[in-house]
Amino acid sequence: MKIDDLVRRPEARILSTREKATEKAIHDQFLSLLKKRPIEKISVADLCDRVGINRSTFYRHYNDLYALLDSIVAEAHNALFYDVIAKVDLSEDFDQVGYRYIYTVCETTEKQKNFYKLLMFGKTPTSLAERMMESSYHLYEVAHNGPSDLLPSKDAHLHYRFLVSGMIGVWSNWVREDCKTDKEVLAHAILEQIRGFYMTMGRLYGKS
Repeated sequence: MKIDDLVRRPEARILSTREKATEKAIHDQFLSLLKKRPIEKISVADLCDRVGINRSTFYRHYNDLYALLDSIVAEAHNALFYDVIAKVDLSEDFDQVGYRYIYTVCETTEKQKNFYKLLMFGKTPTSLAERMMESSYHLYEVAHNGPSDLLPSKDAHLHYRFLVSGMIGVWSNWVREDCKTDKEVLAHAILEQIRGFYMTMGRLYGKS
C-alpha cells in the first residue's frame, strides 16, 4: 500500500531563506510569550518588538496572532502525522502499522515535549489533539474501505472514532504527564488495544 493512497500532505509554501528566518523568529518569540500569558493578552506590537521587526513585516506573513497560532499548530500536526507516516512501513499488518505510528509519534513528541505540552495544555489550548484525531481517523477509515479483509459498512466509522479517540487520549495524557511512561510501554499497550479492536471488527465485518 502506498502512502499516497491514504494521505495527501498539504503543499508547503515556498519561502526564501530570509522569510524562513523571519518566520522562525516570530514563532520562537510568540511561543515564549504563550508560556507566560494567553493569546488574548498578547499584542502584535509586543511580539514585533521582541522579534525586532515592524508590524508591516508581521502582517506580510500573518493576518493576525490567531493565524500565526494556526500556522504553528499546522506545522506541529504535519510533523506528528505526515512526517511520521512517511517513516512507517505500510506493507505491514495494520495493527503493526498502528504500533509503529504511535511509537514514532511518541519518539517525536518526547524530543520536544514542552512544545507539545504548551500547545495542548498551555494557557491557550489549541486544536492539535483534534487534528491528530481527525487525521488518524481518516487513515483508518480509508484503509477499511480500501482493499482489506473487512466489508465496507456505514456503521464502521463509529468503531474507528472510538479507537482513535482512545489512542489520541492516551497519547495526549502522556504528554500532559511529561512523557514519564516509557514510550515502548505506551506503544505496546495501544497495540494490544488495536489487536482487540480488529478482532471485534473481524467478527462484525469480516468477509469470510
